[in-house]
Amino acid sequence: KEPVKIATDRVKDLLVQKYAMHEVHSYIWCDEAKYRELKIDVPENPKLINAQTPEHTTIRASIIPTLLVFTNENKGYANEFGIFEIGEIVNGYGIDGMCKEEKKLSFVLYSRHESEEKLFLRARDIVSYIVSDIKHTVADYMDAKPRFNWQHPKNTFSVILGENTLGEIGVLHPQVLGRIDKKAYVAYAEIDMNVLADSKTTEIKYDEPSKFPTIEIDVSFNAKIEDIKFSNIIDKAKKAGGNFLSSVKATDVYEGENGDSSLTLRFTFKSCERTLSKSELQPDIDSIISTLAECGLNFKSV
Repeated sequence: KEPVKIATDRVKDLLVQKYAMHEVHSYIWCDEAKYRELKIDVPENPKLINAQTPEHTTIRASIIPTLLVFTNENKGYANEFGIFEIGEIVNGYGIDGMCKEEKKLSFVLYSRHESEEKLFLRARDIVSYIVSDIKHTVADYMDAKPRFNWQHPKNTFSVILGENTLGEIGVLHPQVLGRIDKKAYVAYAEIDMNVLADSKTTEIKYDEPSKFPTIEIDVSFNAKIEDIKFSNIIDKAKKAGGNFLSSVKATDVYEGENGDSSLTLRFTFKSCERTLSKSELQPDIDSIISTLAECGLNFKSV
């Protein structure tokens, strides 16, 4: 349990100090009356035998609905905020017939200022930073099917760490979002603290800083997002990008209602010896575009 406690303490520090989020505490059961107000289905899950009220019978399978209730109750106090909880959920029964308890970090971001896309990317960056800070590695994201009715039917993703699924990230189903606030957006993430704590910690490596400016080039691709594993794409891009390519980051993901989808990657180039020019980097960009075409990413625009 010690690695989990260490990871938990560090995550709390990051969310409060770096992202100015508020920690909340709640009970392990579902508040069925408040779920109904938000059109959130009560999950099929173990139930309490001696519940004090019939509305508090089912044990929660996710902390996110509880945070959505809190968001709905506090939306009048601010136009933008983030809340989180690290607590227990129950994921059905184990082979021994006992409840399968899991420790989760869950957070919700609410905003009337940011677009849904930017809010989602902010949630993604928070998860990525947590993984990077604690495990010194990169989280991957893959298209996932929603497990609950409050999850968006398309914009739901699994968070992958190594060979394990760390959790989920996404935005709300429009019906549930409309019950909270029709003029705002909500993004969420939920990760398994035991998976995070037990994952291998990568050795820290440092890149030599350069006194010369970097060059960032954004390239958009048409792609089937559900077929992409971002870590593979980034690895192939780095191999094709030449010696000056220092980092690759996904900055935009678009999924249209008609099935069209696109991905924008940001390629950062640097040299410790001189200032680079975009013209001399064009062959590296062409090489990246050619390599990624073999992975199903078709060039759209620069």
